[in-house]
Amino acid sequence: MMIDRSSETGPEAPSQHCSVTTAVVLAEIRRICGWEWFEILCRTHWRERGQPFRDSMLAYESTQMESKPLEAWTAINALQYLVDKRILYLTEILGRSDPEAQTQVRSEFEAMDLGLDVRHCHYCDCKMRPFHDLNDWKIGNWYLNRKYCSAEHASEAQWLKGVQMSLEPGAAFDSSVTREAVWQRFGPFCYVCGLETWFDQEDLLLRSGSRPWRERWGKRRRYDWGWDAVVEHVKPRSKGGGHTWDNVRIACTRCNLKKGDRNLGVPMNIQQVDEQSDC
Repeated sequence: MMIDRSSETGPEAPSQHCSVTTAVVLAEIRRICGWEWFEILCRTHWRERGQPFRDSMLAYESTQMESKPLEAWTAINALQYLVDKRILYLTEILGRSDPEAQTQVRSEFEAMDLGLDVRHCHYCDCKMRPFHDLNDWKIGNWYLNRKYCSAEHASEAQWLKGVQMSLEPGAAFDSSVTREAVWQRFGPFCYVCGLETWFDQEDLLLRSGSRPWRERWGKRRRYDWGWDAVVEHVKPRSKGGGHTWDNVRIACTRCNLKKGDRNLGVPMNIQQVDEQSDC
């Protein structure tokens, strides 16, 4: 369920702008990791690491084209660059494996104090620190002013926002009607044609074309979009249909496109569906 925090105030309210500066980032990296490792990378040529065709050093203290020093970079760009170089140092210079290097770098950089307060996820309302608690830890996916605790919740919140904006004025909107929740209640079969749709079944992890795959999915191909599950609004939103439990079902992509903005009628209300699922 998406949480409305548009009017939130107080110390735990999410800031609208990233307050972290490049100077703070560099100071924290020097405090946690030191700086000698980066100077070693700046003095080491790729040829010395057995790659004769790479005519460059392992790292630079400034951009090669504009000679822009690290201190003049944006905080997030400096952070991304130094995390990548820290991993490079551990793997190329110290000979650590990639998993070991990533684990060490995660612990080092999560120990940094960037002055970011604890805030609430706008989707699930859990408390988080913007620099910590990421499912996908790669620094390229970090942003210090994020409003959600994970990429999944950010995607779901954006989907709900798009649905709400597409409703006609006065149409009902229930933020608890998420894609995951609709799938759990109405999946996996398309309510129009009865086809078993794809969403997150474990059987999708089978090797495509293998015997277990054929026994489970027949002649289906893994990337055939026609079997993808979508949340279908039985009474179209363009005709005043709301985003509520009585007006949503799971449909396959083909039926969703063929149905268009026609109203095929609600097969049964939500109480009937719950009663059948309990039988």
